[in-house]
Amino acid sequence: MAHEAAAEIALFAHAPPVGQYTHNPNQDIEHVLPFVLAFDTDLKESGKTEPTRYAERYGTEKPALRAISVVGRGFWSWANDQWHDNVCKCREGEVVGLVAALVNACQRVAKTRLQPDMRDYLDKQMPPPQR
Repeated sequence: MAHEAAAEIALFAHAPPVGQYTHNPNQDIEHVLPFVLAFDTDLKESGKTEPTRYAERYGTEKPALRAISVVGRGFWSWANDQWHDNVCKCREGEVVGLVAALVNACQRVAKTRLQPDMRDYLDKQMPPPQR
């Protein structure tokens, strides 16, 4: 189900910033990066990993999901056309890895977007205060 949702989200078009009706078509825009956080798995700890199961089910081409984190098991991310096991030796390292990947992804995505003044959203969307 997460795979199908991620594949559908990947088809979303980029909306132009507030106050503009179009964006520069030559601007490279990073799209949504679907990550999954699971609190448990039915896989045996000494058996195959979540990315292996995912590839068996959906194929080995570029996956719709870009990161999988399973609490107590591991954190894997897709980069350079393969899954990487991101080992963090700290406590709850798989969750720390996911948070770090989310922060990095937000920074990458922000660089590809225009930076609208958030007050523009408030001024146009918020009704006047009731007195």
